Amino acid sequence: MHSRGREIVVLLNPWSINEAVSSYCTYFIKQDSKSFGIMVSWKGIYFILTLFWGSFFGSIFMLGPFLPLMFVNPSWYRWINNRLVATWLTLPVALLETMFGVKVIITGDAFVPGERSVIIMNHRTRMDWMFLWNCLMRYSYLRLEKICLKASL
Repeated sequence: MHSRGREIVVLLNPWSINEAVSSYCTYFIKQDSKSFGIMVSWKGIYFILTLFWGSFFGSIFMLGPFLPLMFVNPSWYRWINNRLVATWLTLPVALLETMFGVKVIITGDAFVPGERSVIIMNHRTRMDWMFLWNCLMRYSYLRLEKICLKASL
């Protein structure tokens, strides 16, 4: 995954990883050499605050009322909880696309709905998850995402 301006390119083809790494590194070397100051964006602050308050109040008012169901019928609780969390995960994707004008282009093999896939990510930024959510929202089921982290994380 690499960025060119406001366009995010997600490469799912393993043979194009070397190309992605070289252009990704070149892009950020050029960006870092231009300025060394800290940039503060009002859109960025709004983005962070919206995600924080959305997750805080969503936990209380959307997930909270279903907590007793966890003891009564755990399978119903998991079913409802998965759908509510998937609904919340559309918020960061929508904010990225509407506020920042991010356009995601997916190359390589497409996601086949209903088919299991393994996606291996080498995190270059902390925003990788949000771009993965964008792909899953459009081409698969966002609520079926499962994440495995290595032991050091």
